[in-house]
Amino acid sequence: MQVTVEDVSAVEKKLAVEVPWDTVKSKMDEAYKELSREVALKGFRKGKAPRGLLEQLFGKRLERELARQIVEETFPQAAGEKGLHPVAEPVVEDDGVKSGEAFRYRARVEVAPEVVLREYFGLQLVRRVPPVTDAMIERDLERRRAELTEFRKVEGRTELRESDVVLCDVMGKIGDKPFAADGRLLELGGVESAALPWPQISAALVGRALAEREHEVRFAVADDHPDADLRGKSARLLVTVKDTREKLAPALDDEFAKDTGEADTLDELRKIVRAKIERAASMEAERQLHDGLKRELIQRNPFEVSPTLVERHLGDMLHRTKDHLKSEGVSLDAEQLDDDKLREQLRPTAADGVRASLIIEAIARKEGIEVVDADLEKRVAEIAALRRANPTRVRAEMEKDGRIATVRQLLREEKTLDLLLSKATITEESGEPSPR
Repeated sequence: MQVTVEDVSAVEKKLAVEVPWDTVKSKMDEAYKELSREVALKGFRKGKAPRGLLEQLFGKRLERELARQIVEETFPQAAGEKGLHPVAEPVVEDDGVKSGEAFRYRARVEVAPEVVLREYFGLQLVRRVPPVTDAMIERDLERRRAELTEFRKVEGRTELRESDVVLCDVMGKIGDKPFAADGRLLELGGVESAALPWPQISAALVGRALAEREHEVRFAVADDHPDADLRGKSARLLVTVKDTREKLAPALDDEFAKDTGEADTLDELRKIVRAKIERAASMEAERQLHDGLKRELIQRNPFEVSPTLVERHLGDMLHRTKDHLKSEGVSLDAEQLDDDKLREQLRPTAADGVRASLIIEAIARKEGIEVVDADLEKRVAEIAALRRANPTRVRAEMEKDGRIATVRQLLREEKTLDLLLSKATITEESGEPSPR
């Protein structure tokens, strides 16, 4: 077999392959023998049909199948002989199988980029850990307080109050534009709400009669409203209240701390909350430090990256992004979540992610970094502890579905990053970590 390679780019090659006629003939003869054993032709027993008749009836189809088979069998060998590592299926053009002639085909294929390491030790990095303030503690306590807030049916009074929350339908006009919203949950007292971006509605309902279900509300849209077309316009709306609940938030005291199940006193709870926020801030600072390290590696070790590898990583990122947005309650029908738009937004990050992974892998190979069984057992034990499961069973499950290889790869990357950080100069700064 003769193989020549043409460089289309650093990550795309064109192979010209020639398979000798002797090899082709041997495969063709075997193919016709197999065909003869399988087909039943009138007037002939299986395996006894003349070769000439088979060629006449099935020759074109058999030659196409034979060409495909030869490519599938010879391409990996041809690429290997030239030291190429394809990352996608080749795009093949062939001249067809011709009796007495060598079979020739051309294969255009993307290959893994060659990473030529230049600089990776002695990087200058910054670790930024944001200070944990009292305001952050209070915000977290308010979040916990909201989780313990009760919404009780209103009894013993006749008017709506600021402490109430109503479920309502709204319809009417704002300026010349019709406005309608059904099943919206609205906190009274002029509170800003994503459900209804008109605090004037919740303010106007305070003091209205509980017995009344329909309330007319009029107001002028603020001059600084985000929608310029509505600024200063008059609104006339009919609010239909379907249900009313009284919002009862617990006091921030020792009883509240006990109700959280985390502490016996409010002072103890504040200390626990501070410690959790500090741990989260430290973890975020480490993540940002790793991101900074990868950015430096990419900048100091530039190379072209295979589009197919980027697309694969992009698909994984798109899936994770959608899962995250779903968990945050974001509707995936929104225009900003169009797959094509998301792909274009994430593509540069995906390309850098592939570059970073390839660089780290190259460093691991060069520095001889390996994951030993003890490393793997420790990580599996950690995973099992989080699941409250048996480590042996968890390991067996991970080996069965192939995840153990992924864990090994992640551990190798972690050990490589630890080595790079140990050789880097890290400046400690106080302040918010840089955005992702």
